[in-house]
Amino acid sequence: MKLTLLFLLFSPFVFWGQDLPREVLYGRIVADSMDVNQITIVNKNTNLFAISNDNGNFSIKARVKDTLVFRGLSFNSLEYVLKPADFKVDEFIVKLETKINDLNEVVISPNSLTGIVEIDTKRLKVYGEDFLGIDYSSLQYENDKYSKVVNPIANAGFSELSGIDFVKMGEMFVSKKKKEKWKMQRAEGYAYENRKREVQAISFSEHLYRRYSYNFFTNDLKIAPEDLTSFIAFAEPGLIALVDYLKPENEIKFIDYLIDKSNEFKRNKILESTTNKK
Repeated sequence: MKLTLLFLLFSPFVFWGQDLPREVLYGRIVADSMDVNQITIVNKNTNLFAISNDNGNFSIKARVKDTLVFRGLSFNSLEYVLKPADFKVDEFIVKLETKINDLNEVVISPNSLTGIVEIDTKRLKVYGEDFLGIDYSSLQYENDKYSKVVNPIANAGFSELSGIDFVKMGEMFVSKKKKEKWKMQRAEGYAYENRKREVQAISFSEHLYRRYSYNFFTNDLKIAPEDLTSFIAFAEPGLIALVDYLKPENEIKFIDYLIDKSNEFKRNKILESTTNKK
């Protein structure tokens, strides 16, 4: 009976704690001798995110028991569950560990070279034909501009020329050019498909984080921090257009696109607010 009474007395406080409104948490990221700007902070409970500035400072809406995920290219990812004490300090400090990339082991063994070419070349193992016995001056390479190419027409007499099918030679020449063009188009197609797969491997938001700072969105595009997630979802152009925007030569074109989308996003938000008031 006493246990039941205690549960009834304290249960309102438990449920009240779970319904606490989220407030802005101000924090700073620190690390050993590493830049801490453009670190992505994601609240797993709300999918809201923030990006640290040049000094490692950030702010994000959260509450007790929310899980924050910290990610950076040079750091190990960190997941942290917020505690009541984290909201009682002026600045919530998070320390990230530097990511260490282990290199494959390299084994160095002494060689038996003497430095004398005549001796060392005999010790080298050659696989295949006896290359030392080849007369390289007599060889001709199809794609070598320095090889001597024999022109059968220039050295042929009139009687020999009469037996040449010039129509067939012309067809062979055109066919060869078509094959080369087809190979080039196929290579370009492979390169484009590979580029699409690379772009598709990470999310649109991750592409933006890697290229632009937090200040670009809040100061330059004038997007409120709480609207960043919605804006990025609104501005996503689709895979084909994104592949084109991410080309180095289209940097200004991409920025112009983001500016246009930010203006459209803010107009829609004002219109929605006006409609709701009416």
